[in-house]
Amino acid sequence: RNREYLFRILNYWTSRGVDGFRFDHSTDYNGGMGSNEWKYLLGKVNYYAEKRGQAHPVYLAEEFWDQQEMNKVVDVLTEGYVGDMAGRGGITKDTAHIEGVLENMNRFQGRAFTMTALETHDEPRLTNGTGLSPWTGAGFWGIGATTRSTPMIVMGQEIGASYGIGFKRSDFIHARFPNSGDGMLGSDALADYYKRMSTQRLDPSNRALLAPNHYYLRTTGGGIDSRIFAMVKWSDDLNVMFVFHNLWEQDVTNAYAIPGDLAGKIGLKDDVRYRFYDVISQKQMGDCKYGGDLRRGVYVGMNAGTRAQWLRL
Repeated sequence: RNREYLFRILNYWTSRGVDGFRFDHSTDYNGGMGSNEWKYLLGKVNYYAEKRGQAHPVYLAEEFWDQQEMNKVVDVLTEGYVGDMAGRGGITKDTAHIEGVLENMNRFQGRAFTMTALETHDEPRLTNGTGLSPWTGAGFWGIGATTRSTPMIVMGQEIGASYGIGFKRSDFIHARFPNSGDGMLGSDALADYYKRMSTQRLDPSNRALLAPNHYYLRTTGGGIDSRIFAMVKWSDDLNVMFVFHNLWEQDVTNAYAIPGDLAGKIGLKDDVRYRFYDVISQKQMGDCKYGGDLRRGVYVGMNAGTRAQWLRL
C-alpha cells in the first residue's frame, strides 16, 4: 500500500512537470520500503513519464541502511558526505582526511552520484562546530565541485525560516552567516566566489572537472602537505586540470612532482611547452615550461586569502 500510494504521488507530480524528488530515510525499516520496492516504484514512474513523452525524473535518496543496493536504483545519494567533509566533532580536516572522504565515494563504482554538500536544511550551519569560516567553508565546498558528483550549496529551508534563507528571498548568501565575525560584510564577494566556481565547473573548457579520472599529487619530496589539497583531473579526450586548495587561511608554498605513470595518463610530453591558466582568477600562472621541467616539479604558491587554484593545462 505504501508503494502504490507513493506511485500515485510521484506520478502526479511528474505529470505536472516536477523534475526530481528527494527521499528521506529511503529504506528505513519503519517505512516498509526496501530497494526492490523502490526499483519497482521508480521503474513504474519512469514508464508513465515515457508514455507522456517526458524525461525520467532525477531521484536522490538519503540512505543509511542499504546504500550498496540503493545506489543501483537512484541517481544520487547523500551518502554521509556532509558530515564526513564538514568534520564536526573535532576531526582534523587535513589533506589525508579529504582524500579519504573523496575515495569513499568510489564504492558506488559510478552507479550513482554523491551529493557533495557541506550543509543541509536539518544540519547546523556551515560554521557551527566545524572550525570553518564562511571563506574556508567556500574552499572546502569547492573541493566537492572538482569531483564527479552532484554539488549542492544549500538544500533549502522550511517556509518562514529566519533571515530569509529559504523561499522568501533568493539572495540567501547575504543572510547565510549572521553570527560570523564580520556579520554580513563581504557577502557580495562570497556570492561571487561561489558563482565563479560553479560557472567554471560547468564550462566545457574545464570538462576534466566532471570526469572520474583523478590522481592525488605528492610533493617532490614524496610526501603529503597537510595544508594543500592537490589533485589532477583529466577527461578521456585529455582535457587536464590541476586542482590546488589552500585549506586554511595561511600563506602556503610547495612543489609537486608528476610521476611517469601520471604523465602518460594526461599525455604530458617532455619536449612540449605548456602553460597553466587559473580558471578561477582568469590569469595565466607563470611562464610556459617544457613538460620535462613540469615533471620535476610544479610550483604552487597561494597567499592566505586565496582559497584555490584550478589550473587548466
